[in-house]
Amino acid sequence: GHHGQSVTTTMRFTLVLLAAAAVALMAPAVSAKKMLDPHGIFCGQTLCYDVLQVEKGANDSEIKKNYRRLARSLHPDKNPDKDAKAKFNAVSKAYQVLSNEEERAKYDSYLQDPTEYIKKYGHHFFKTQAAPTDVTIVIVLILAIFSGIHYAVLVHQRETYFKMLVAVVVEDKPLSSGGTEETQALHKAAKDKFLAAKGDASKKAPKKGSGYKKEAAFKTAVEEVCAELTGWDDPNLATPTVWDTFVISVSKALFTELMLKVSGPTTDDQKELVISRLLGDDVFYDLKADELKELMERECWKADKMEEWKKENGLSDKKED
Repeated sequence: GHHGQSVTTTMRFTLVLLAAAAVALMAPAVSAKKMLDPHGIFCGQTLCYDVLQVEKGANDSEIKKNYRRLARSLHPDKNPDKDAKAKFNAVSKAYQVLSNEEERAKYDSYLQDPTEYIKKYGHHFFKTQAAPTDVTIVIVLILAIFSGIHYAVLVHQRETYFKMLVAVVVEDKPLSSGGTEETQALHKAAKDKFLAAKGDASKKAPKKGSGYKKEAAFKTAVEEVCAELTGWDDPNLATPTVWDTFVISVSKALFTELMLKVSGPTTDDQKELVISRLLGDDVFYDLKADELKELMERECWKADKMEEWKKENGLSDKKED
């Protein structure tokens, strides 16, 4: 039925998230491979061989020849191009590494085995570059999965409440044993619908018995009547949305707090919220309408204005000098 459907939707939602997780986590792994020389000891993220445009097995004379050719064309005196200087420096650095036998051997061994590089020059790049992406993604995913589960819980809570409501309406308990005027009105509406559907309402109307309560068609009528209710009629029946999930509602609340701190309250609701905090709930809920209106007119969401109002009304926290 309806319940099974919502569970499969949640499952699908979760699977999509996990797939996204896999893709997102693969991305940093791919980029980590390219981390050649994060500390910039040699040629940074470009291969020294690529900088000099030679193959890895190039001999000394090829390296020297290419270096001279590139250095000539990139020399800042001859080349007005704005990134010529940076390229020229890169070429000089690459030549320094590859023209020195010892340096070149060291560079080749680091390329062969990056862990040696980490041992020698430290792990710092993994912390600064690779980790944040992973951690951020993981946190986002955990929150997303958490939201998905929370959404399923909200849907389930609404369904459970709906079933309970239907049961109460079918029973039509008196007010003394848990019924309410609402449930009684719903029962009457469902009963009228049920009898009308049977097509013999006029004959059966006087019948006092409660046998109809046991009929499946009556329960269906109750479900149909209850299904027309919305969150306005009963907050427990509001259809949950993604906006109600914990992560988003908490984020919204934090954002509101932040905005209150930064720019002060802007809407009347926010102003009343600040006033209620400054006064304390007990005092706030005892205010008469005209008192609240006066507080709003006097801008008492500002601490100094509130202090004046409290003094006049004998509520001041501060002792008189």
